[in-house]
Amino acid sequence: FNPENGKQVWQVETEAVLSAGPGVGEGVVVVAGYDGDLIALNAADGVEIWRVQITSETLATPLVSDGNVAVYSIDGRLRVYSIFDGAEIWSLEQTSPALTQRGSASPIMVGTSIFSGFDNGRLVASKLSDGTTVWEAVLTPPTGRSDLDRLADVDGSMAAVGQDIYASGYNGRIASIAAESGEVLWDREISTHAGLSADWNNVYAVGNDGEVIALLRRNGTDLWRQDSLLFRDPTPPVAFNTAVVVGDFEGYLHFFSNFDGQP
Repeated sequence: FNPENGKQVWQVETEAVLSAGPGVGEGVVVVAGYDGDLIALNAADGVEIWRVQITSETLATPLVSDGNVAVYSIDGRLRVYSIFDGAEIWSLEQTSPALTQRGSASPIMVGTSIFSGFDNGRLVASKLSDGTTVWEAVLTPPTGRSDLDRLADVDGSMAAVGQDIYASGYNGRIASIAAESGEVLWDREISTHAGLSADWNNVYAVGNDGEVIALLRRNGTDLWRQDSLLFRDPTPPVAFNTAVVVGDFEGYLHFFSNFDGQP
């Protein structure tokens, strides 16, 4: 759509059941399908550039950066493809536990490294050029006796501000991590499956019960909490100017002040 007037610019039928995307960048739109289709389209006119079969469903939005398309699929594998022809450049796999949530965290870029969260609770930094692992951090150590107790998926959206990464895990914690070393700068025992976002001052998250939470970015201290969306299945929060915007299961958008959390 044209962002100035909302008029449709193009529409294309992919003949695939789409499950993730669109990932956008460098003049390309990338979507993924339920049956393992990964499809790249020209952002100007929607013409298909290439299509590859990755043999696994994708729920995470593909990342388009530096001539590459990175996609994390539900089989626990991060794959990187050439933006030009869809040729696979490298892949990375982590062991998945017996029981996981249905969901995936979209990978993010900081500098020349790509960061991806896995179902075993690990956050992994890899060189975008060749997939070499730079560091691994255990965001959510699995604990408990049953497979249900030990759920530790990193499924929600992650954020990066400068050289700091912010990520969250189910049954676990929200953490600030140094991108260059993997050192945990601070962490909070807050469980969220929706993920988080950040601006220069704060980190915003939604707890598993629907509480919207703002933390100070420098140390993780509570700034405010907003409980008006409890059990309304709120989406990950989005920082927008001086507001934090959250959607809910009925399709409403709620705007809260990023200063004190008031509507």
